[in-house]
Amino acid sequence: MAFVVMAENELASKRPKEIQKFLLPLASGNGVACADAKAVVAAGKVFAAHDGVRRGEYRDWRFSSKHRDIRCGYFELWRDTGEARQWSLDRAYLTLFLTDRTLHQEREILCVHADPNNADPMPMQNFKKGPHLHVKHREDILCHAHFPMTIGYIDQAIGSVPELTRIYNEVASLLSIEVVGRFADAAS
Repeated sequence: MAFVVMAENELASKRPKEIQKFLLPLASGNGVACADAKAVVAAGKVFAAHDGVRRGEYRDWRFSSKHRDIRCGYFELWRDTGEARQWSLDRAYLTLFLTDRTLHQEREILCVHADPNNADPMPMQNFKKGPHLHVKHREDILCHAHFPMTIGYIDQAIGSVPELTRIYNEVASLLSIEVVGRFADAAS
């Protein structure tokens, strides 16, 4: 069973507008545009955000953020489910880049992405299906940032001791594998 499924007619007509809307809090005063990248990606459709300039492939499209030195990239890859003109979200990537104005270069700071139909072995499958964070470059300013793992269902998360305990159990498992395990592997 595919997760995050949308009818083909709605995908083409509604999804770009929905993407624009949810990216607005990040975007500069000029806003953000979203377009079908017209890319052929393994029988998929790609929608990507930009600020009017579309250079290179969709992964290289950017839009300006509210901070002059941070540019953003966002794209979604949708795949045909093979069922009556239905499409499922394969991946959604929101990436922030810090621009070094002296060197005229950008470097990735962080990426929040989801792979709803990920089929990796458990428990990694569950870690990757929903939105999750990758910090790519350490910046002192980020040390006080908060990246909630329960966006969209905070009321349920803190609604009872058993639910909060369950979430902490999953977070502990995630940190054990993704942080402690990676440091252990690097030291070997």
